[in-house]
Amino acid sequence: MQFPARGLKRAIDWLASAMLAEIAVLLRRRVPCPASFMLGVQPAARRIQGVRHPFVIAGTSIPGGERRLVDIPVSKLSNHTPITLPVHVMHGPRPGLTMFLTGAIHGDELNGVEIIRRILRTLQPGNIAGTLLALPVVNAYGFIGRSRYMPDRRDLNRSFPGSPDGSLAARLAD
Repeated sequence: MQFPARGLKRAIDWLASAMLAEIAVLLRRRVPCPASFMLGVQPAARRIQGVRHPFVIAGTSIPGGERRLVDIPVSKLSNHTPITLPVHVMHGPRPGLTMFLTGAIHGDELNGVEIIRRILRTLQPGNIAGTLLALPVVNAYGFIGRSRYMPDRRDLNRSFPGSPDGSLAARLAD
């Protein structure tokens, strides 16, 4: 289905503002941080002498009240260009929920990429409670090739929870 450019922009604007409002409510709550085991994440909501523990993901430590971009290596293209999962981490100074946002699990669906970009531009780590993990592009292969599928012709969305010994899609989903 083709949408007129103006209608599509209006729909993305509306969806981004609605999601941002919901995310802002969730990230301002002061509730215990649930354990998150995806992407090697270690929960960090305990306090020692009033200082929040750093959030650790893929060997990178992010102190409370800061934001970082962490590149998690995935693979290489045939010309040896590395492919990484860029994870934007916003670790608030107060304990709270850990929220995980993804976009472009299907590489040809771009609305989520723009929405996550707007959310990251709007939120500040000092204003949130908890941690926000955002992956604007999960399926980098499909994104580069403007395709729904991974190079092995599998749909990443159908590969969760994944397997460390499976296909490329299953390993990425793991």
